[in-house]
Amino acid sequence: MHRHYPVISAAVALAMAAAGCSAKPPDIVADSPAPAVSAGPVTGSTPPPDDARLGSALLGPADLPGYVQSPLQTSPVAGMGSSMTQCAGQNDPSATGSQARVMLQAGPTGPFFGETLMAMSEADATRLVQGLTQVTKNCGSFDGGSPGGMKFDVAIGHLTFPRVGDDTAAFRMTATVAQAGAAVYAHVVAVRRGGLVLLLVLMQFDSPEVSGTEDLVRRAYAKAATV
Repeated sequence: MHRHYPVISAAVALAMAAAGCSAKPPDIVADSPAPAVSAGPVTGSTPPPDDARLGSALLGPADLPGYVQSPLQTSPVAGMGSSMTQCAGQNDPSATGSQARVMLQAGPTGPFFGETLMAMSEADATRLVQGLTQVTKNCGSFDGGSPGGMKFDVAIGHLTFPRVGDDTAAFRMTATVAQAGAAVYAHVVAVRRGGLVLLLVLMQFDSPEVSGTEDLVRRAYAKAATV
């Protein structure tokens, strides 16, 4: 973690705020040759999952060999929430329904994998994921800071990604922390299955491969489908 620790901490908070808190993301995704995968909506007479059930459907070290629970647990980034909310045109989805999240890492300097599961009405879930596709149109870049005073610049760009589930949104995010002389590159993907939304982020110090991100997303989707 040496000199990279501050940028990791800032980026983790940034990405998890983007993937589980107020606003988030990017532009889009769906037109890839890969077929859509859908397990059907979370609707009907089955009660919506609570936080505990969602937590049991998150990926963990047993699902991802080489990853361990990360000590970098997050909170929304101070000073960034309003910028991201404006970019996504969203209210905070955490205020609606249940949610659970996890942060895993493979080694001291990553890669880092964050997953948030949220259960809400199908209408709210649809609005959330569709709103995420507008972020790159509204904001190509913005700045922010962590609670500890670390300042960073964020650039958001398109990520071509295969459709998974009922809706998918995806984008690239680069967080540069001048004070640390480093940058973190991330893929952020949102997948909807009925009223269940999976928000996933893969972060590392070089640009992630889309194939690796897709593998993580499909694993997470398959486990979430058991809720």
